[in-house]
Amino acid sequence: MRALLFAMAAGIALSGCVTTEQVDKTNSKIESGLNDACPKLEAAHNAFLLSSIFIHYSQKVVDTERQAYAGVHSICADPASVTLQSSVSKVLQAIEDIKAAKSGG
Repeated sequence: MRALLFAMAAGIALSGCVTTEQVDKTNSKIESGLNDACPKLEAAHNAFLLSSIFIHYSQKVVDTERQAYAGVHSICADPASVTLQSSVSKVLQAIEDIKAAKSGG
């Protein structure tokens, strides 16, 4: 019985190490993906700002873009802070910011 409990405890401990390694790999992939995506989002925002010099956008469109950019920028401001554990809540918050921007509020 004692050997079985020891084997179970060892199995749980080893699975925790594998899980930690997998989480670390996933966190690294998230950060890498954000490091690729965030400059593109920044470029899109800057393109919008530049185009607004030549194109008269309605105030609602300008406000929507500003709020949507702010929601996404909160993720891109510190890609290292976005982890597997925090990514869902951060992405959901950004989506809510974008939805609020689209609805005008």
